[in-house]
Parts: sequence; structure tokens; C-alpha cells
Amino acid sequence: MDELEDRDVANLLELAKNTIELKVKAPAFNKEIVLENNKVNKRAKALIQFFYKPTNVLIDEIYIKGENIISDEIMGAALSFLKKINENIFIKEDLLNDLDIQIHIISKLEPLGKNSIERLKNLDLSKHGVFIKYGMKEGFLFPYYKNLNKTKFLEEACTRIGLPPYYWKQTKVNIYRFEARRYKKNESGKITSF
Repeated sequence: MDELEDRDVANLLELAKNTIELKVKAPAFNKEIVLENNKVNKRAKALIQFFYKPTNVLIDEIYIKGENIISDEIMGAALSFLKKINENIFIKEDLLNDLDIQIHIISKLEPLGKNSIERLKNLDLSKHGVFIKYGMKEGFLFPYYKNLNKTKFLEEACTRIGLPPYYWKQTKVNIYRFEARRYKKNESGKITSF
């Protein structure tokens, strides 16, 4: 995985926005036009989220595994998002003004431990999120929930992917920790990390 700088993430946020805008406004989508000024030739794990600004409701989130160049993966995620919501609502240009895109850059996933004691010991809620995988179910919980203790945090991660809350104690459930930086564009157009 490559280290992404703030300007790389700014380019990726702009790339996602431009992909959606061009696809909505132009009948013939040209990938090269969108990539022209925003290409980032690096590989990185990330999560891209699409929020409806007026209510701050999460519409969709897509995990980027870092297997390909991140510019291509971000563009694919934006197109996938459009396809999903186009099946449910007619996309209008004013949706573009109400869309908030956030990108979480994810560090290397590290095993949290094999049993509940190790998992609790190795989790630092001030900096770690978790990735849980069990069979076909997988998902993230980011370290932004200040009101949860370690047990409640791991229970929440399980319930978010459809597992019973106590499954974080099961040795067959793979749990990884990571650190993340979250980026978005604020109202003035400046990229902020929080």
C-alpha cells in the first residue's frame, strides 16, 4: 500500500464528485476527461461514503480494497453509487448540491486477537476502528464513537453486519484493527481531515 498525501485525497474527492456530476449531466461519459486532472497512481485501502447533506443520512458506502490504482477504484465506486441510487430514485442535478462525499483512508489491517481477552486488550478506542469478517458478512466500524466502551464498540460492529452482538467473542470471527483518517470538502471548498 502507498502513503497518500492530503493533496492525493483532495484529488480523489474531486474525482468522485466530477465522476458523478459528469455521468448525471453528460450522456456520453468519458473516463479520461474525469481522470485528466485528478489521477492518483497509488494503491490504498479506503472507504468512500455518500451522505445526503440536508439530513446527514448515509446513502451508501463502498470499501476499496487497494488492489488497483485508487483513482480507478474511486471512479468505479462513484459509478456504482449512481447505479444503485438510480434504481431507486430519478437522479436530478440538484442532488449534486445535496451530496456530501467522505473518504476514509485506512491503515494496514492488523489481527485484533484470537480470543475476547486479547481483542479487548489490543483495541484502543482513541485510534482504532475494526473490520469484522465472518463468512460472507463483513464491515467496518470507525473509531468515531466516543460514547461506546470496548465491549459495546465490538458489539455494535457485529450488529452492523447482521451478527448477534456477542459474536465478537467467537474465535471463528475474524476481527482486525486499523487506524483511519477521514476527509471531506467543507462548505468553502477546502479539504478537511477530522
